[in-house]
Amino acid sequence: KKHLSMLDVPLIELLPEDTCGIADNLGTMAVNGLSLPGIFINAEPFKTPGVEKKISSLGVTRSSSPLPYFHHAGGSYHCLTNEVRL
Repeated sequence: KKHLSMLDVPLIELLPEDTCGIADNLGTMAVNGLSLPGIFINAEPFKTPGVEKKISSLGVTRSSSPLPYFHHAGGSYHCLTNEVRL
């Protein structure tokens, strides 16, 4: 948090349900998305109250398209866009 505040980057806190989850409770992976200037693409809507409104207030458009099978493998949009070096 300290480093983000020094950079004037807003921090949006999320419920565990919007992450990969906790213990045996699989989360939605809503936070695992592709971030581009002014755009955030993810597989699920956020369950944390106020997140959609906060994202919009920052001038970011969120789009969503489900990835149900990839989610069960442990990833989502961000993981799909990582570079793989062989």
